[in-house]
Amino acid sequence: MAKLKQRQEFSDTTIAMFFLAPLIIFLFGIIIYPMASSLYSSFSVVRLSPYQINFAGLQNYINIFSDQYFFHSLSVTARFVGEVVVITIGLSLGIALFLNEVLPFRGIIRAIILLPYALSEFTTAYTWRWFLSSDWGLLNGILYRLGLIKDYIWFVNYERSVEWMAVAYSWHIVPLCAFFMLAGLQTIPETLYMQAKIDGIGPIGRFFKITLPFIKYAILITLVLSTFFAATTTDIVILMTGGGPGISSTTLTYYIYTVVFKSFNLGYGAAISWFLIAIVLVLATLYFTFLTRIGKAR
Repeated sequence: MAKLKQRQEFSDTTIAMFFLAPLIIFLFGIIIYPMASSLYSSFSVVRLSPYQINFAGLQNYINIFSDQYFFHSLSVTARFVGEVVVITIGLSLGIALFLNEVLPFRGIIRAIILLPYALSEFTTAYTWRWFLSSDWGLLNGILYRLGLIKDYIWFVNYERSVEWMAVAYSWHIVPLCAFFMLAGLQTIPETLYMQAKIDGIGPIGRFFKITLPFIKYAILITLVLSTFFAATTTDIVILMTGGGPGISSTTLTYYIYTVVFKSFNLGYGAAISWFLIAIVLVLATLYFTFLTRIGKAR
């Protein structure tokens, strides 16, 4: 009986591995191998014609600290990410509070609000590029028709290109983050609000004493996601501003794109990519550490 059971377990394990093997091979092919290859390239000098890869140690990483364009793109990225996070948190919370109310046609309203996230970043970038165009943009057309401007305005200028990118990208990811917060709001018992009203606590007091403690995890998840998405996006920069005017909106991801696909410096581009990954991981760790501490303090 024991031998029969052992054979059956062996058979089940073999079948399970048989079905898992294609998935493991697939993941290795599209994730593990490219990441390992990129990591090795970051420690190497890579030449394409003829193809040659020579180990260079930490030289690529050392070069980062003397690269003025890297530090400029890092500052642009910090500015862009900060603005996206602030806009996303504010709008997501407002939309979640609105959707949490008893509304007619609530299902339809939720579907409409989710549409911007359903669009690709490619579509989002071109939509906002068309909307803000100084030649034939919808925003200029509306303002001109209303008599608010005499000439079309160049909105995506040197001073404001990053801000408009942040607005466009926030518009894209806000619906997803709003539904995270809505999920948190729907876990709050109505009896708590009723008791607070009986105790004479006003709307602001109810928000800070009841609503905020229940949705703080949703807010922190939104913080992590918006930071990660904004720090790693490339399409919105390439298609909306092209890193310009000049280099005013050149983020780290766009700088990596130019280093790899225009200068063909694959090793240095890989090193900057891993440096960016390290920054994002540090930020995510800080966020989750903060989340854990406030969770224990509750």
